[in-house]
Parts: sequence; C-alpha cells; structure tokens
Amino acid sequence: MKYVSLLMVLLYFGFGLYVLLSNPQQIPFPKEYKYILGGLLLFYGIIRFVRAYQQYFKKSRRYDED
Repeated sequence: MKYVSLLMVLLYFGFGLYVLLSNPQQIPFPKEYKYILGGLLLFYGIIRFVRAYQQYFKKSRRYDED
C-alpha cells in the first residue's frame, strides 16, 4: 500500500507541474485558473507525501519510551 501512496504523490505532483507549465493550446484555461489548479494539485501532493511518510516510513516513538 505504501508504494501506491507514493505513486499517487508522484501523479498529483506531476499533474500539477504539467498544468502549471502547459501551453494554452494543451489546456485551454485562463492563466489564473491554471495557477490555482496547478497550485492545489502540488499542495495536495505534498500533503499526501507527508501523510504517507508519517504512516509508512517514520518509526513510531511511542514504543521507544517503554
């Protein structure tokens, strides 16, 4: 499941970059909407990465104190 989470992080982040850097012929949105949509996708990709990192890769410190 952790690899699926990382794949989704890459997809959101990559699609956000694609929306931000695309030509007007590729995605015919106004520039402001492209910035908003691309920024939201990048932001959500970062949030998903932090959550996946905390859930799958960070060691739990709860049991280290015992």
